[in-house]
Amino acid sequence: METNISKELVREHQLIKTILRLTRELVANAYQISDEQLYKTSGELVKFVEEFVDDYHHSKEENILFAELSEPGVLQHCNPIGQMLYEHETGREHLNGIKSAITKKCIEALKISLIGYCDLLEQHIFKEDNILYPMAENNLTGERKQAIQLAYRQLEKSKESAVLWAKYEKLVEEIRGIIAQVSILRVK
Repeated sequence: METNISKELVREHQLIKTILRLTRELVANAYQISDEQLYKTSGELVKFVEEFVDDYHHSKEENILFAELSEPGVLQHCNPIGQMLYEHETGREHLNGIKSAITKKCIEALKISLIGYCDLLEQHIFKEDNILYPMAENNLTGERKQAIQLAYRQLEKSKESAVLWAKYEKLVEEIRGIIAQVSILRVK
């Protein structure tokens, strides 16, 4: 039976893309949201990026998948790992900009940093889903894929993935609630 090593990563991307879309909606409606609410919600977005995107999802990629793909002979004609790692680091720089804007209470800098992060990650996810992951599926042996799956499961257990998913699915609903309130206010 063939092992699919990218299925769970793509599922994680779906949650990330949902948060990115909602972040764009928050920024677009920032003038109708209190500064306090925007800073609070942005702080929750920072936690999401740190805990789910970086510590959980990027750990799977950087420490497991990319390590396997970097082994000699796996990717013979094109190796996008360096670019993917660069984009992960660029995302962390954007995250620092978001944190700084929250600390300095600067709404404009916050909006710019949030949109910059969204732009970067949306393009990055597209590359992974449509280029990197198919390359991985096509170039890794079944044995290596099984080892990757085992490493994913170990990381998921150590990070309490069910708790993490529940926490951030709840955040999605909270942000949707904020946006719904703004929509109601706009109609009145």
